[in-house]
Amino acid sequence: MNTNLKILALACQQTHLPYRTLHPSGNLLEVRIHNKPFLFLNWATPLNDQTTTQLCKDKEYFYRAAKDYVQMPKTVGYLNPDCEEQYQKYLEQHSILEIAADILKNFTLPVVIKKNRGSLGVNVFKCSSESAIVQALERIFDPHSKNFDYVALAQAYIPIVREFRILFLEGEYQFGYQKNVEGASFGGNLSPLHWDGATAVLLEEKADSAMIERIQDFCQPLYNHLGLRYTGLDVALDAQNQLWLIEANASPGFDYIVRDGGEKRVLELYLSILKCLGAEI
Repeated sequence: MNTNLKILALACQQTHLPYRTLHPSGNLLEVRIHNKPFLFLNWATPLNDQTTTQLCKDKEYFYRAAKDYVQMPKTVGYLNPDCEEQYQKYLEQHSILEIAADILKNFTLPVVIKKNRGSLGVNVFKCSSESAIVQALERIFDPHSKNFDYVALAQAYIPIVREFRILFLEGEYQFGYQKNVEGASFGGNLSPLHWDGATAVLLEEKADSAMIERIQDFCQPLYNHLGLRYTGLDVALDAQNQLWLIEANASPGFDYIVRDGGEKRVLELYLSILKCLGAEI
């Protein structure tokens, strides 16, 4: 059973809600509220609809949907030139070299190249030359790789000073933590919590109430315009003290914050989720 569902089970135990595991791994839980079943699968909850879940998985689509409401780094998607025949009508560049040329035309270096549907910092590259861009695209479009994607993204590089994961439920801030790399060493993965020695530090513990309020105000337009019920947002502060939304996750995981900050805030979040589903808590 993963960390998320262990804490969900604890929330059910505390509230005397009936639940059961439906898979030997423990990663499919059925919770009954007023005798109505709700399924929690891996990191996903029954809150978000299919469209919202898919929107958050597809970084290019999410950028298109959200960029008018919150500041995000410029992002352009490129279809694999060797895509299947039925998708070739969508091709604008017909080789990796053509894609690299278009990226150089539309972005300043360095530029971030990454797979469209990805997580954990896998196949994310900071590129400072045309050859590096080509190599990154070849990695992403490699059909023999388990990390293959048929869409690669070029994204404007943001000089990040601080990066946060922020949890929202029904448009309300629940908790946030900084992806702290102080004293950590870079191991090749651009995602901060994958650095050696990186930690997740609750913003509340940092007594960072001003930053919490600022991030809430920054993110709120997203919830005024998009049908997001439950999301983890990756928000960055740059060297010019500007906030940027990097991406959204409709099924956020809590391994790092539980490891470094304990279960309390995640347990409170799951109690709120159960309440949203109709539990009397």
